[in-house]
Amino acid sequence: MVDIETMRKYLLDEKLNADKILSNFREYGINEVEQVLLLGLDNIRLINRCSKETAEKIYTCARVAYGFNFPEPTPSNLINLEEEYVETPLVKLNKVLGNGFRVGSIIELFGSFASGKTQFLFTQSVLEASKGNYAIFIDTEKTFSVDRLKEIIINRFGEEEVDKILSRILLSTTISYSELEYTIFLLVRTLPKLIKEGKRVRLICIDSLINPYRAEFGSYGLAKLAERQQKLNWALRQLLRIAIIYKLVVLFTNQVVADPASPVNFVPSGGNVVAHASTIRIMLIKAGKNDRVLRIYDAPNIPQVEIDFKITEKGVEDK
Repeated sequence: MVDIETMRKYLLDEKLNADKILSNFREYGINEVEQVLLLGLDNIRLINRCSKETAEKIYTCARVAYGFNFPEPTPSNLINLEEEYVETPLVKLNKVLGNGFRVGSIIELFGSFASGKTQFLFTQSVLEASKGNYAIFIDTEKTFSVDRLKEIIINRFGEEEVDKILSRILLSTTISYSELEYTIFLLVRTLPKLIKEGKRVRLICIDSLINPYRAEFGSYGLAKLAERQQKLNWALRQLLRIAIIYKLVVLFTNQVVADPASPVNFVPSGGNVVAHASTIRIMLIKAGKNDRVLRIYDAPNIPQVEIDFKITEKGVEDK
């Protein structure tokens, strides 16, 4: 991490009020240059109440300050291959992935209604919180259920663990895409604060990412499709940067759209923007009352394998 104080020299060179700008950032809990780069121009303007031109100068100063601290390219044979992973609720999936979801990844779960997407997020959140880590759950569909979380905790770890584990699952409810974007923006302030308090966040769950965008832009048809995709792309790129910088996993659910040409009659929503942003894309398919199939839809180093699982009082578990 690069302290924002390193920006001071470049702000002064641009004849900007360095004291005020750095103070404004710190007031929002922004203490590293990496955080400034995550904000984007709109949020820099919001924090500093400045013009677009001034925001661009501030952003340039951050780029320059960070650039001098940017690591040199590393030969592949010298790269440390000891990577961190977030264990999933499914033993078979962990084996396929090589210990679980790799930290610094953004994982997409998509499938039709009742395919187990939300149940997977619930179980993943409980599993991570049971290890003493924190999970942030962003709910855009009003699907968050404390009762269901309690049921999963009790059946996996016992009733005495309920309050302890629930206290580590932090909920943020958003309805509109603008609220979701602001919530993502606030993560830049929230995560360093939690880290300073000794709370390690290893997981961010979003259920679902695409819902606010489809709901608010859907009535415009193709007229505002490009604008929707640009906003969606911003959100995804910010989440990926957050996953990399703060060494965590972002796990989001995605809805589907009908496609008769597809073997399962649907494809994930969001088009190429979502496809290119996701590190791993996972399809969930309903195969019975409580039986489900998980299919690795796309991954850089994993074949398209299928894993059977079930939904029980423990959440999702191997079949």
